[in-house]
Amino acid sequence: MTQSCRARIAFAWVLCGWAVPLVALGCPQPRETPSAPQDVLGRTNPLPPLPVHLKAGERLFNGRGNQHNCADCHGKAGDGKGPIANLFQTKPRDFTCTTQMETLSDGQLFWAIRTGINGTVMPASPRVSDEQIWQLVLYIRQFAQ
Repeated sequence: MTQSCRARIAFAWVLCGWAVPLVALGCPQPRETPSAPQDVLGRTNPLPPLPVHLKAGERLFNGRGNQHNCADCHGKAGDGKGPIANLFQTKPRDFTCTTQMETLSDGQLFWAIRTGINGTVMPASPRVSDEQIWQLVLYIRQFAQ
């Protein structure tokens, strides 16, 4: 279910007199991800959202061959519902949640991809270049648009 669809459902519930917070719909996801260090947190993506960068980000997100990739957990639609997402106690982040994605800086996303997230199954990506991580950040951001 897209963020737009969730918003329409929530609006309909309010019209009917049922005030339901968006958290009940899963957006934003309740979680306390550690913050990136200040010198990384404020960084902005140096790459423009050109088709070449978005396509490269898409290829990285969806993986190559039989190796694990972002889509295994986060889903090809970026909704956090990949084929192995239900195996984990902490559900993968839903990148379609505009409310949530607006609160995450480019630097925070870069740091999470580079270092992984302790206490979750989000792995570190030490062999992925900085440029490739920035391409992933561009691609991930398009899910919330």
